[in-house]
Amino acid sequence: MTLSRSDGQSARPLAPSPIQRPAELESHLAEPRPAPRFYKPELDVLRFFAFLFVFLHHTVPNEAADYVTKLRPDIAEWVASVGRAGALGVDLFFALSSYLITELLLREAELSGTLDVKAFYIRRILRIWPLYFFFLTLSAAVVPRIIPGDQLPVAYLLMFVFLLGNWMCAFQGYPSSTAAPLWSVSMEEQFYLGWPLLLRVTGARKLAKLCVALLIVASAYRLALVALRVAHPATWCMTFSRLDPIAAGALVAVWLRRRPCHIGLAHRAPLVIAGFLCWLLVARYLPIDNPPTVARALVGYPAITLGAVLMLLAFTAGWKSRLPRALRLPPLIYLGRISYGLYVYHLLAIHLTPSLFKRSVQHHLLPLQFVADHLWSLRFVAGLALTIVLASLSFHFLEQPFLRLKARFTHVLSR
Repeated sequence: MTLSRSDGQSARPLAPSPIQRPAELESHLAEPRPAPRFYKPELDVLRFFAFLFVFLHHTVPNEAADYVTKLRPDIAEWVASVGRAGALGVDLFFALSSYLITELLLREAELSGTLDVKAFYIRRILRIWPLYFFFLTLSAAVVPRIIPGDQLPVAYLLMFVFLLGNWMCAFQGYPSSTAAPLWSVSMEEQFYLGWPLLLRVTGARKLAKLCVALLIVASAYRLALVALRVAHPATWCMTFSRLDPIAAGALVAVWLRRRPCHIGLAHRAPLVIAGFLCWLLVARYLPIDNPPTVARALVGYPAITLGAVLMLLAFTAGWKSRLPRALRLPPLIYLGRISYGLYVYHLLAIHLTPSLFKRSVQHHLLPLQFVADHLWSLRFVAGLALTIVLASLSFHFLEQPFLRLKARFTHVLSR
C-alpha cells in the first residue's frame, strides 16, 4: 500500500512503527513458550542411594550380637552401626526433597512474580497420593492375608489417610505392617502443605532466616521431649522434632543461589564419605532408637542433618568438568525416578522373601544349608530385586498416567 503526498508524488510505503509488529510476528509471540526446565540427573542417582541406605537398614542385622560369632566384639559393633546408620537415609530424602521443592518454587516466583499454590498442591497430590492410597489399601485389605502377623489397625489407617501417620507412630509406636515406612511420607505431605504458604510470606530474602528459626524450633522441641522422657520413636517421628533436614535442604538451595560454587569430582567423594561418617558416629555412639537425651537432641540429630547436607552438596554443587559417566548411567537414573515406589514397596518385598526361600528349598532350587549360611545376603539381593520389580510395575501402570497429568500444572519442569 502507498500513500499520496500532498505534492502529488507517490510516497514510499511506511515502515512499521517501532511499537507495531507484523501479524505473523504477533502470531509467533502469542504461542505459548515451553516451561523452563531445572533437572539434574545426578539427583535421581542420589535419590536411589538414599533409598538404598534405608533398604540396608531393614535387611542386615542392626545388633552386634548377630556378628560376634564371626567378628571381634568391637568390630561387630561397628558393622552393626552401619546397618543402624542406614535408617538415616530418611533424612537424606527430607533434605533432598526440601532442596528441590524450594529451588523449583523460587524459580517459579522469579518467572511469574508469584507462586501458584493451587497448582503446587495439585502437582503434589498427583505425584504422591495415587501410590500412597493404593498401598494403604493394599496393606489394610490384602497384605494381612498373605503375610502372617502383618496388620494395619483401623486407628493407624485413619491417621495415615489424613496424612498424620507419623504422629500416630510417635504416640503409639510403629504398626506391625508393611505400611509403617509411610510415616515419613505423611511428614513430607505436611511439609508440602505448609512450605509454599511460608514462602509466600517470607519471600526469597527472608527464607534463610525462616530456616534458621526452624532449626531452633526443632532443637527446642527435642529438648522438651527429653524433659518429658518420651520413648522412641516419638522424637524420630514427630514433625516439629524433625525439621532440621527440611530447613537444611532449603538453606542449601538459598546458599547455592547466592554463592554458586563449582567443585571437582576429587572433592565430592570426601563430602560423601564425611557425610556417612557423621551418620556412622551417631549410629555408634548416639543411636536414635535409644531413650532421648540432651546429647542426642543437641548433637545427634544435628549431626544426622550435617551428614545429609554434605551428601546433598556433593551432588548439587556445580561441576567443574562434565558430569561423570557413573552419574549418567541410565539404570541408576531410572532407579532414582522410581525411588518413591522403591521406598513404599521395600518392606513388603522384604517380608515376602522368606516364603520365596522356603519354596526354593522345597523345589530343590537352593540347598537348605546354603540358605542358612547366606540368609542376610540372599535376603538383601532377593528383596532388592523384588522391590525393583514391584516399583517398576507401579511406576509404569499406576503412577505414570498421573505424572502425565501433573505436567499440565507445572511451571518449571523437573524432568
